[in-house]
Amino acid sequence: MINRGEFVDINGQPGVLTTGPSGALRWAPATTARDHQRQLIVYAIADQPLHWQNGGIAVYVRTGTLRHMSHPPAAGRSGDARLASKLVVMERRRLGRIGHDSSVLIYGGAALSDVTQEVATASIDEALAAGINHFDTAAGYGDSELRFGAVMHRLRDQIFLATKTGERDREAAWRQINTSLERLQTDHVDLLQLHAIGDLTELDAATGADGALHAAIRAQEEGLVAAIGITGHGLEAPATHLEALKRYPFATVLTPLNPVLARDQGYLNSYEALVDEIEYQDAGLMIIKTVAKQNWPDPDVKTYTTWYEPFDQQHQITAAVAWVLAHPEVTGLATPSDVRLLSLVIQAEQERHTLDSEAAEGVLSAEPVYSSPFINMPF
Repeated sequence: MINRGEFVDINGQPGVLTTGPSGALRWAPATTARDHQRQLIVYAIADQPLHWQNGGIAVYVRTGTLRHMSHPPAAGRSGDARLASKLVVMERRRLGRIGHDSSVLIYGGAALSDVTQEVATASIDEALAAGINHFDTAAGYGDSELRFGAVMHRLRDQIFLATKTGERDREAAWRQINTSLERLQTDHVDLLQLHAIGDLTELDAATGADGALHAAIRAQEEGLVAAIGITGHGLEAPATHLEALKRYPFATVLTPLNPVLARDQGYLNSYEALVDEIEYQDAGLMIIKTVAKQNWPDPDVKTYTTWYEPFDQQHQITAAVAWVLAHPEVTGLATPSDVRLLSLVIQAEQERHTLDSEAAEGVLSAEPVYSSPFINMPF
């Protein structure tokens, strides 16, 4: 409930509310490099943009989203006033040295691998409306790149676009990179990632003399990709990604993390060593498997298109998202590969501040089947 004349700042920090590339309102603190958006209440007078200060916070807003209020705010100018409903803005964090302010939810394009264009477009629009500005896909995600491509003409200047190559050979990867650009209907992507590098065998193949990394570097040199990253699944992923950063300065790393994985001390040690190197190199860190509950008990009976069984209850998803995003080293987490779960993850991002890490882990630990998704992986 919003009270008349109520002003809300963000942790007492001065900042500016602006309109981002997607048209969504966002708040950026004036004194920090990383955005920390929260809920705001914003005022405007008549039909003119209002600049006001309250406790040091400076706010600029277009009045189109505001609704009428009969009395002006106590600290505002006199005259007819309009009061915004509580404004919820998705947090954004810096994606390492790339410098992009990415939404903490990264749209997982695997969700579009086997859906109609109508379903895909609706899901993309849902993400944009929620403030998601970082979209991730891959050549290996079925029709996902094609689904993005069909709407790319209205998307491209609004989003950070990432794709992946799963090829290990230089020439095969080069062909796949160019095919991806054709499928996406764009002349460049912001991030190209080496896909599914989860152990040293895969890393050796991709970074060898004729490996896919050389195709990625060529694509970067020719302006087809802006940055190069690496991704991978499995219990060896953090250690493998640490080794990868020693071989080449990847701009981003996409690696698994959730509370059940962190219970494995060996895995946690590898993850923490990876974080140290990521921070030293100022790379961006993104997380996968946030909402994984377990592997499917019966591989022939699946209720979602994820390769693992996901959490699908709001309180559990909120806890999972809260736990991961409580890690300050994390830029964001990839949403799961089923469009039906997107709204739950979006709601979780907005509700997560009600849980600290300990409480969030407690919610997830109450699930008796909660286990690593990397036990008997189906691939």
